Amino acid sequence: MSKTGPKILVINIHSSRNAGDAALLEETIKSLLFLSPSEIVLATNNIDIDVSKFSDMENIRVVLSFTGHFVSTNRRKVWRIDKMVWGILLSLIVLLWYRVTRRLPNWLPALWYDLFKAYANADLVISCPGNIFVTMGKVGLPFLVSAYTVAYALMMGKPLYVMPQSIGPLNRWWERALVKLLYSRARLIFVREPISLRLAGEIGLPRAKLHLVPDLAFVYTSAPLEEAAELLKEVVGQLEGPLVGVTVINRLIRYIDNEVWEQYEKSIAYALSKFIDKYGGSIIFFPQVTGPTAKEDDRVASRRIVAKMGNPSSAIVIEKPLLPNILKAAYGLMDIFIATRMHSAIFAISMKVPTLLIGYLHKVMGLAQMLSLEEWVIDLRSVTENVLWERLEALWLNKDILREHLRNIMPLIEIKAGEVGQIIKRDFHEQ
Repeated sequence: MSKTGPKILVINIHSSRNAGDAALLEETIKSLLFLSPSEIVLATNNIDIDVSKFSDMENIRVVLSFTGHFVSTNRRKVWRIDKMVWGILLSLIVLLWYRVTRRLPNWLPALWYDLFKAYANADLVISCPGNIFVTMGKVGLPFLVSAYTVAYALMMGKPLYVMPQSIGPLNRWWERALVKLLYSRARLIFVREPISLRLAGEIGLPRAKLHLVPDLAFVYTSAPLEEAAELLKEVVGQLEGPLVGVTVINRLIRYIDNEVWEQYEKSIAYALSKFIDKYGGSIIFFPQVTGPTAKEDDRVASRRIVAKMGNPSSAIVIEKPLLPNILKAAYGLMDIFIATRMHSAIFAISMKVPTLLIGYLHKVMGLAQMLSLEEWVIDLRSVTENVLWERLEALWLNKDILREHLRNIMPLIEIKAGEVGQIIKRDFHEQ
């Protein structure tokens, strides 16, 4: 990193225990190196990021985000309203002090100092990739705190850049108004699929600031296939083909009824059992997300599904958390893949593995539209045993055609995903 380059703050980072988020963070840092930064500060909800994996760990620091200060996390996430009220009041006092004096007060509590220092020192602020603004729950506290995290950078007068994100679904009028208020003040807004681009236009975000680019995980570098093969052999033993990779999601989204979740899990168990009966092989459930809370742990749902299968001896749940580059390489060893986690689909697709996507937010259909794979998406709320089996068998029978399709489209997708850092660099130096 440069000794004189800009200082960069990256906000709204969730957890490295989500392999997709971890891969996106690595690619974000690679993109930001185009600016030759002197420092990168990562404001994260969970202090579980190992900075040693990055190219210059001396100049990459991790601080606890607003969300991290407001939430107590053990096996479940609990919002602390008392901490939230205190933290917002403190932050507004610090903001006023900073705007008047251009310095931080010397009486700041040590617990909060690093976060405010990161905001104050930043030459630009990056809203990290992902699906940060989406309707969730009855109150929308995560949405509001994420919005405050962005608003604080703008109130401090920092240039804001939005890395490739999905926006929405936004079911409340005030959510649409708030996203418009915040992101219309950004320098650039990258969206990663066409449905989010259309929604951004509908809520009134300036078209000149919007850029449609593929998700950064498309250019994430996998580990060598040989390394993944050795690890799979060590963890699950000798496998008989065909190999079917699977990621599922635990019952995380509260507005989806328990009956729907139960139908989803029963349908996966039925379709996989029928596949084994007809074609043989092995089913591998991968741990794409393992936390930070039990509700976010994919392995919980994987165990329930295997217990429902008629031939569970052919199914393996990998319990050991795996690094994102190992996961991506392991997905490349599969013959076909069923992905409920979107970034597991991106990992598999970018390894040219035919993939059936089960979507629970519009980002999944948006991804499929970008790749001309719409027929290979099933909405989680519409999954039935017969529908899933029909699509899974069709995927298997058309796997060679799909592999060729992926070989043809991936080069352009990867080129476009790799341009983000250069676009930000040009804009930052032109401002």
